[in-house]
Amino acid sequence: AAAAGLSSSAFAEEPGSIKGRVVWAGAEVPAVKVLVEKGKATKDPEVCGAGESILAKSLVVDPETKGVANALVYLVKPVGTNPDAAKALLKAHPKAVLDQKNCEFLPYIQGIYEEQPLLIKSSDPINHNVRYNGFSNASLNQMLGVGGTHEVKLKAERRPLQVACDIHPWMTAYVAVFDHPYFTVTDKTGAFELKGVP
Repeated sequence: AAAAGLSSSAFAEEPGSIKGRVVWAGAEVPAVKVLVEKGKATKDPEVCGAGESILAKSLVVDPETKGVANALVYLVKPVGTNPDAAKALLKAHPKAVLDQKNCEFLPYIQGIYEEQPLLIKSSDPINHNVRYNGFSNASLNQMLGVGGTHEVKLKAERRPLQVACDIHPWMTAYVAVFDHPYFTVTDKTGAFELKGVP
């Protein structure tokens, strides 16, 4: 339909937003799994789980809203482009960061644009290593000492890279690499917004 003399194709060229929520459909909210009980880590207990238990982040459901946190939301093969969306993402986040703190990878899951370098670092006072195997990217198995950093440039992948630490086997994270900027991760209530969608 046309409005005020504008053709429908004029509307199709304006970028928009997609908002929504990922919610748990079950009647009961699943309990969060404990990976390492407070003070009972099998390796480096003076750091790992010293202050509080380390909880799994693979399925976190908000009891009030039933929103699912940490869900990766993205467009598959988007039609059209919006260079401004890519520029805005790079301006706000010139680099993506994967930290290791209290023997956890932070964030647990993230999407990155292939133009963003990924800075892997350790904020822990102990050694870690970072390992992943890619399809489009070379595999990595890198030791990171105290305060260590390692930067990589990644190409878009078909699936998220699963990142692990062989020293602390409960440590896992996921990095999804896209060739477009239309991706996000849900917040603790399951809410998300994709901005600048063509």
